[in-house]
Amino acid sequence: MVSPVVSPVVSQMTFSPVPPMLDGYQPDVSGFSTAAPQSAPNSPRTLLLGTSMTKWVNEDLDVINVSVSGARLCRPFRDWKGSLAIDMLKGFREREPELVVRKVIVAFGTNDIRRWVKFVRSHSGKNDIYNAYVDLVREIRNMFGKTTEIVLATVIPLRPDYGWTASNVFMFNRIVTSVVRSMKCIGVDWTIPFLNNELNFNNDLFSNDGVHLNSSGYNVLNEIVYEELMENYI
Repeated sequence: MVSPVVSPVVSQMTFSPVPPMLDGYQPDVSGFSTAAPQSAPNSPRTLLLGTSMTKWVNEDLDVINVSVSGARLCRPFRDWKGSLAIDMLKGFREREPELVVRKVIVAFGTNDIRRWVKFVRSHSGKNDIYNAYVDLVREIRNMFGKTTEIVLATVIPLRPDYGWTASNVFMFNRIVTSVVRSMKCIGVDWTIPFLNNELNFNNDLFSNDGVHLNSSGYNVLNEIVYEELMENYI
């Protein structure tokens, strides 16, 4: 198993007011690569479970994408009504009870950090995040079998002037690392590919909202998912 790369805090960043919610975001993918590699015809089915960050992965890839905008890993407050990761998984299984899934890519964290920074940074919050990951991994294995490969992705970075610090992202990534090790999952780094050569936030890969990827960013993500799809299958 490969553990995710968890880098040190890459720059000094400060908090700023949290912007309005962007759950209805529709990206400009006009520049999305039309030459994106396709998966092998007979590759096993892979489930991509994530947020709006993964919702627009190239449809040519042989991946079942059940990502939902605004989805989160855990729910710290009762007044939050968005999609929870574990509920998304259960809903998918109800719709596709017979489908064989051999790999599940799990990509959460952006909305957890973005909406409740104080919760994420608290001791109880870290425990809740860890436990939510563990519960999700167990549920995946219950649904699809103990041999199902579970891939946990680290958090795609967020622009610092939108209120999130690098330390929040890497703190969350340390929790991902802990779950990878304790639950014997596969870890993949989705943080470093979206930083520049100086290991700072790469503006060239993100839309103007500072949260979502632009067409160039989705090309990068598409390549990462493609590589994960092809791992061990060709």
